[in-house]
Amino acid sequence: MPKITVIGTIVRDTIYPYKGEPVYGWGGIYYTLSYLSGILKEKAVLEPVFYVGYDVWDAVQELLSQKFPNVRKEGIRKINQKNNRVTLKYLTPEHREEISNFIPPPLPFEAIRPFVKNDIILLNFISGYEITFETCQRLVTEKTGFLYMDFHSLAYGRNEDGSRFYRRPENWREWVRMPDFLQMNEKEAETLAARPLTALEDYTGFAEELVQIGKNILNMTLGPKGSILAFLEKGTPVVHYLKALNVRRVVDVTGCGDSFAAGFIAKYIETKDPVEAAKFGNVAGGLNCTFQSTSKADTIYLRVDEALNDYNEAKPF
Repeated sequence: MPKITVIGTIVRDTIYPYKGEPVYGWGGIYYTLSYLSGILKEKAVLEPVFYVGYDVWDAVQELLSQKFPNVRKEGIRKINQKNNRVTLKYLTPEHREEISNFIPPPLPFEAIRPFVKNDIILLNFISGYEITFETCQRLVTEKTGFLYMDFHSLAYGRNEDGSRFYRRPENWREWVRMPDFLQMNEKEAETLAARPLTALEDYTGFAEELVQIGKNILNMTLGPKGSILAFLEKGTPVVHYLKALNVRRVVDVTGCGDSFAAGFIAKYIETKDPVEAAKFGNVAGGLNCTFQSTSKADTIYLRVDEALNDYNEAKPF
């Protein structure tokens, strides 16, 4: 049974939908744990590593114990500050403003060391400050399995009031060289590219650049436009474009990238086929946007296989 280390941040979310009343719930790494735990069930053990604020410590312990029997809690640490709180205000169904407060400090390598030899390490930059560059270098040196990195909030800066803004880290190329699998969304890709990306040819062109830099497998999620999968084959970039799941009504896109990563990893464990894994990730991400916050995240996996039967893949470029 594979062991999966999950590094991230658990969040108390306040979500203001494009139209509707505010929604309060758990977010951040909770999405990832929900999907991985549900899809893999008795097929894998999850060992999350993250900080929890003193104000929600008891609630998180109870939540994980009740919801996820295959999640171990040895890597979860209590800190003497309030838990990370994020406010998301959607200006359109897909675009939002974000304010993040009470961000926990970076995890030291000693907190990760007991879990660094696991089969898979999923590093999801929810806050962007989960670990330092130097800690990630040590992780890469000592790991024995593969590292899946969601670049996510590494492409975010933060103002004093907690508001977030896109910015390109100076050492972004060094970051993208570290994982075996790299994920980012369209806006994060555009931020790293430092140029407008609008047509699919723009995204696929930058995907080719990224895999030549990182020598890894890349998932670039494009929201309702689907996703791009890219990797090197005998030194030459190979790019696949995959359509999104056809969703009749989009309710809340928060956490779609988290659910994509969970779906990809779950299917890759089973098949070792990145194309099939990306299809599964697209389906999981599509289903995630059909409900608010994480209200159904722990049960939505029951619909993934059914939805996959109706999923039509576009031809690769």
